[in-house]
Amino acid sequence: MLDRNRIGVLYLKFEINKTDNTFDLNQIDNIGDAVQILKNGTISHGRANGKVLGVLSDVYFDCDAYVGTVQVKGVAQFRYNRAGDPPILGEGISGDGGGQVVQLYNNITKQFSPSTIGVVISFDRRTSICEVIL
Repeated sequence: MLDRNRIGVLYLKFEINKTDNTFDLNQIDNIGDAVQILKNGTISHGRANGKVLGVLSDVYFDCDAYVGTVQVKGVAQFRYNRAGDPPILGEGISGDGGGQVVQLYNNITKQFSPSTIGVVISFDRRTSICEVIL
């Protein structure tokens, strides 16, 4: 797979959501996760089938909150959830609610979910990584 990661990028900073007095994404392990924006303007893994904002590229503590830097434009690499179908080239992705992405195709309506973003340009079944133009 060609490495096109981070071509044409735009990064934005967001406060990380707090659930039960614990920040949702406060670990270095969360870097590289797909994140969603919540109604209160903070970010987290969100919900299954939710619209992905971008990929978390940095996490740091600032004053009294964790802040995440999110890649919201450009070519990004995401881990895709192997429990479902692999991404489809030329189609979009949605979040799985756990930091990975899925392709959402409804076999009944024969349509993709309106929650998808981006365009999948490559994926690797060995590493479960897909490249998406955001």
